[in-house]
Amino acid sequence: MNKIDFLSSPPIGTVVALDGQEYEMISSAPHQRKDGTPTTLLTWATQCPDCGRPFQVTTGLVTKGLNRRCADHRQALKPVSGRRDLVRAKVIAR
Repeated sequence: MNKIDFLSSPPIGTVVALDGQEYEMISSAPHQRKDGTPTTLLTWATQCPDCGRPFQVTTGLVTKGLNRRCADHRQALKPVSGRRDLVRAKVIAR
């Protein structure tokens, strides 16, 4: 399972690698869920592996996956290229 699980908001600039695709956190913002529970939303920047165009994806502190492709190339449940290695997402120190 490719899961991201932060206890608190990581610093801006944190990079997470998922199957060789890097996502850089560019912002975090407080958010209130429908039930009133406070949380944090994280915005990540990456590039589409199909066309190379940059795009952004927003997640919570915990998520089971990240969009791999831009809106024009999104294909649910289809691996980005060939066989996909199921590995835990890694935070890269820079």
